[in-house]
Amino acid sequence: MPIPEDPFPVAAGRLVAKLDPTPEFSAEFRDACARLLESGSPELTVDLSTARKISSANMSFLVTLYFDVRDRGGHLAVLISDSLAETFRRTHLVDLVGMDIRGPDGTPPRPEKAE
Repeated sequence: MPIPEDPFPVAAGRLVAKLDPTPEFSAEFRDACARLLESGSPELTVDLSTARKISSANMSFLVTLYFDVRDRGGHLAVLISDSLAETFRRTHLVDLVGMDIRGPDGTPPRPEKAE
């Protein structure tokens, strides 16, 4: 699969992952998170609804972004795929940090069942 020119485009307060935010794309994901924050919109969304995996470093960028947005009086929603739901459940980001994590359709995510 060819790498998109911008794997994490940001527009209108929304970052969309066109690739999985894995370690080899950490710099691009971090830069996209910074562009999203700089957009100035109080309501921000990170759309990972097509991603199947995320690195721990990139999850850390999400947590940092969440606190930066919250400190500015804004709100951050993170849309995740069902395949990422288990990863987010295991890290307890919702419980420990209070992140607004949703499935692709805006409802609570459903972890994929292990086979």
